[in-house]
Amino acid sequence: MSVEFNNRTIDSYMYKGRKCLYLRGLGVERLDEINGLEELTDLDSLNLSFNKFTEVRGLELFAHLTNLNLRGNQIKEITAIHGLSMLNDLNTLDLSQNRILEITGLEALTHLKELDLSKNHLKRISGLEQNSHLELLDLSNNRIRYIENLESLTKLKNLNLAHNHIYQISGLATLINLEVLDLEDNKLMELKGINSLWKLRSFNLLKNDGLAEVRKILGERDEDGYAPIGFTPLHYVRYCNLRDLLKSGNSIEEFLADLFEDYKKIGFGDLLGSDNVWWWIYTLGFKCLEWEKFREAEQIGKFLMEFGKEKKNEKAKYCAQNLIASTLSFIEDNDTLVKAKTLFEEIKDKYERWDEFYFSKSHYDKVLKKLNESKDIG
Repeated sequence: MSVEFNNRTIDSYMYKGRKCLYLRGLGVERLDEINGLEELTDLDSLNLSFNKFTEVRGLELFAHLTNLNLRGNQIKEITAIHGLSMLNDLNTLDLSQNRILEITGLEALTHLKELDLSKNHLKRISGLEQNSHLELLDLSNNRIRYIENLESLTKLKNLNLAHNHIYQISGLATLINLEVLDLEDNKLMELKGINSLWKLRSFNLLKNDGLAEVRKILGERDEDGYAPIGFTPLHYVRYCNLRDLLKSGNSIEEFLADLFEDYKKIGFGDLLGSDNVWWWIYTLGFKCLEWEKFREAEQIGKFLMEFGKEKKNEKAKYCAQNLIASTLSFIEDNDTLVKAKTLFEEIKDKYERWDEFYFSKSHYDKVLKKLNESKDIG
C-alpha cells in the first residue's frame, strides 16, 4: 500500500515482519498533507524525520505503532505531538534534533524501551518516572547540569549524557543493570557515585579536563595524552570501591578474594588482556605505602602475584614482586631487608630497562642504605 505527497508516491514495505513507512526529508508540515495515510492504520514503524513539523496531529490512527521517528523537526514541546499518549505499544521513540525544552507527556508510554532526546534544549532530566522499561536513553548534546530523577529506570542498560554541563555524577545508584555510560565532554571534577555499577562495560569520560589525574591512574593514553577510560571500565568501578575501603580503614581481604573470583568467572581472556585492567590495583598498592598501610600493600602485592600466575602475565608478576619488595623496604629487620634486596635484584637482573613504575629504585636504594648502615654498626 502506498501514500502520496507532492505528486510523489511512497510505498510502505515490510522489514523483519514489521510494516514500515519511510517519509524522511519530504518537507511535510502536517500529516493530513499525506494522501492515503489514513489507510495504513496497521503500521508498525513510521519515520517522519527531517521534515517541518512544529506539531503533529493524527497519530491516534496508528495505535499499533512500535517505532516512531520524529528526528530533525521543529518541535518545541512533546505535548505538541497529539495522540502520542495513545500509542500504548510504542517501544522506540526518536525526538532528537528538535527544540524541546522539557520532558513531558511521556507518562502513558509505559512500554517504551528506547528514547532519544539528544540535540535538544533540555536543562533538566524529569518526566521519566513512569517509563520504567527504558533500556536505552540518549540525552546527549543538551544543557543538563544534574543527573536526577532516574531512580525508577532500573532496567536501563545504555545512558548517554555526553556533551552537557554536568559537574558531578549522582543519582545512578539504582541503575544496577547499566552497561554503557557516556559522559564525554562534561565538566566533571571528580568521580563518585558509580560504585554500584558493576555491569558497566563501556564508560566514556573523555574531554573532562578536571579528571586528568584520574586518567593518569588508569595508565593508557590517547593521541592527546589522556587515558581513554571508555575501553574496559569494570576495573574502574572496582578501583573506586577498593580506594574507599582503604580510606575508611576497613579490611580489604574479603574484597580482594571476591575480586579474584569475579575475574575468574568473567574469564582471564580479553577483559584482563590489557595491562590497564590490573594497573589500577598496582597503583593503589603504592598509594598504601604513602598512607603507611603496609599490610594492605602486601595483600595487594600477593593478589597481583596470584593474578599474574593465573593469567601467565610476567609483567604483572614482576610488578607484584616490586610492590612486595617495596613494602618490605619499610621494615628495619635485617633478614627482611635481605629478602627485599633479593626480590629487587631478581627483577633488575631479568629486565635491564625497568623504569620506576616496574622497578622502584628509590625503595631499592633505601634497602641498600639500611643494610650498609647495619653492617657499619655491626
